[in-house]
Amino acid sequence: ATEFINWLASQRFRRHGRGGLIARNRCDANQLMNSVAAGISAVRVWFTAIQVPRMTVMRILIASAFLLGMLFSSRLWWGDRLFPSLPVVAFLRLDGLTNLIAFALAGSLLGTCLHRRKIFPVVATVSAALLMSADQMRWQPWVYLYVLMLLPLAVDSTKDEATLGYYRLLLSGVYFWSGIHKLNPQFLDGNFQAFLDVVFHYRFRSSSDPLRVIGYGIGGTELFVGLSLLTGIFRRLALGCAVIMHAAIIAVVALADQFASMLILLPWNLAMILFDFTVFRVKTSRPSEKFRDRPRRQQLVFGFAIIVIWLMPALNFLDRWDHYLSFSLFSNKVPRFYVAVEASEASKVPAQIREFTASINGLSGGEIINVDLWARKELGVPFYPEDRTFSTLGKYFCSLGIEDRKVFFLRVTGPENDPDVFSTDCSSPDIP
Repeated sequence: ATEFINWLASQRFRRHGRGGLIARNRCDANQLMNSVAAGISAVRVWFTAIQVPRMTVMRILIASAFLLGMLFSSRLWWGDRLFPSLPVVAFLRLDGLTNLIAFALAGSLLGTCLHRRKIFPVVATVSAALLMSADQMRWQPWVYLYVLMLLPLAVDSTKDEATLGYYRLLLSGVYFWSGIHKLNPQFLDGNFQAFLDVVFHYRFRSSSDPLRVIGYGIGGTELFVGLSLLTGIFRRLALGCAVIMHAAIIAVVALADQFASMLILLPWNLAMILFDFTVFRVKTSRPSEKFRDRPRRQQLVFGFAIIVIWLMPALNFLDRWDHYLSFSLFSNKVPRFYVAVEASEASKVPAQIREFTASINGLSGGEIINVDLWARKELGVPFYPEDRTFSTLGKYFCSLGIEDRKVFFLRVTGPENDPDVFSTDCSSPDIP
C-alpha cells in the first residue's frame, strides 16, 4: 500500500482544461500523498511496538472517529440552519433540545475516549438515537456504522475477543455490500467516469470502451475484501487492497475541486484504515467458526450483526431497506431529487437555496434546485436519498406560499444523459 501511494505521489496532477481538476492552492498533491504514506507506516510501527489491548484501541478509535465526523458536519448537529429537519415522525423534532443533546453526544464520546466507564458509551448511544430520530439526515452510513460499533461498549456483555469478532462481521459486511452495489453500469458512467476524469483526464469514448471493465473491478475488489476479511483467506492481500482504496479516496477528495463538498469522507476513510489495522491485522478464528459452541451472549451479538449488516441490506433490492443502511455508497443506484420552481414564483424561495441550482436533460425554465448539493454545501453531508425524506422536505416548499402547479418535486433515476423523471406537486398526498 505504501509503495502504491509513493507511486501516486510521483504523478503530476495537472489542472484540467475545463478548469477544475486539482486546486494547487489548497494543498500540494505530492506532499499530501507522502504524508498519507508516512502515516500508514507510522501506524504499522505503532501497532508492532506498543502492546495496547485491541479493544482499548477500538474504543478510542470509534469515539474519536464519530466526534471528528461531527466536527466535519457541524451544521448537521448544532446551530441554526436553513435545511429543514426531517424527523421520523413529527413529534420527534426535539425543537430547542437538539443542541443540548448534541453536546451530550460529543461529551460522552470524549469520555469514551478517555475512560472505560460504561456510562459514556451508553449516553453516546442514547443521544445518537434521539438525534437520528429527530432528523433522518443524520442517518448517514458512517453514523449508522459508529452507532452499531458503540453498542457492545454500551452493553458490555461480551469479552474482548467476541466483540472483535462482532466488529469483523460489521466491517466485512460494509465492504461486501458496497462492492455488490457498485456492480452496475450506472456506476461506470457516474462516479467511476468522474474519478478517471479527475485523476487521469480520461473520458470513455463509447459504451464499448475496454477501460469500462476496470470499473467492475472496483466493485469486485470491495466484494473480495469483504469476503476475504470475513473468512481470513488472503487476509493480508485484502487488507492491503482496503488500505489502497481508502488512501486513494482520501487523496482525490482532498485534492480535487469537484469533491470539495464531500470532505466528510476524509475522517471516515481514515477511520476505516485504522479499524482494519486494529481488527484484522492478527489472524484469528473466523466469526462463524463453531457458532453453536459459543456462549449465549456471544451468539446474540453475532446474530445481531449478521441480521443488520449481512441480511437486511439484501432487502434493498426489493425497495424494503434504505440505500445508505445497505451501504449502497457512490454506486449511482440511488435516486436523485430536485425541486423545480417556475420563474414567476422563484423569488419566494430563499436566495440561499436558489444558489444550488442544477440542470436536467430535457427540462428548462424556472429554477431547478439540486437537493443533494444543497445538503452537502450547508450540512456537510449528502441528502438521505429516500422517498419519505423527500416527501417531508417537499412540505417545506409547499409552505412557502408558492401558487399551485408552480412548484414540482422531481425524482430522477437512470443515466444523466437519458434520465427517467417522476414529477409530483403539492396536491399529491405523497411527495413524490
